[in-house]
Amino acid sequence: MTYSSQLATCVMSDLIGKTVREVFVSVDQDRLVVVYDGGVAFYRCWQECCSETWIADLCGVSSLIGHTVLAAEDMDLPNIDDDRSRQVFDQFYGIKLTTTGGYVDIIYRNSSNGYYGGDLARDEQLKDSDELELIAITEDYSA
Repeated sequence: MTYSSQLATCVMSDLIGKTVREVFVSVDQDRLVVVYDGGVAFYRCWQECCSETWIADLCGVSSLIGHTVLAAEDMDLPNIDDDRSRQVFDQFYGIKLTTTGGYVDIIYRNSSNGYYGGDLARDEQLKDSDELELIAITEDYSA
């Protein structure tokens, strides 16, 4: 039996080679929209039962808008107590995008009783949504 080792691909790897023009977070903080030359990428936070996941921070936005994405990688983040928890326990997740302008960190987090987790995934169904209320992100953002 042979095994092939494959590294998990970052959910935002599809942005590599794209020049980002605009970034939006939904009013309910569970969606991220990235407009790039030639298209739009829709991402949505997902959570398990009895928890919630949201876009918590975008750090380095000036290094993203107007720049081309060179790399995308998942980050390991420590869980910290910053008084922004929505339930008992938070898990922190992150993506680092390397661009021609530097780096941007996209941090999303899940809040639960400690037994559940969250995720960020590409969501093509969002492109057909007429009811998506978005906030334009032009500088670093914290929810």
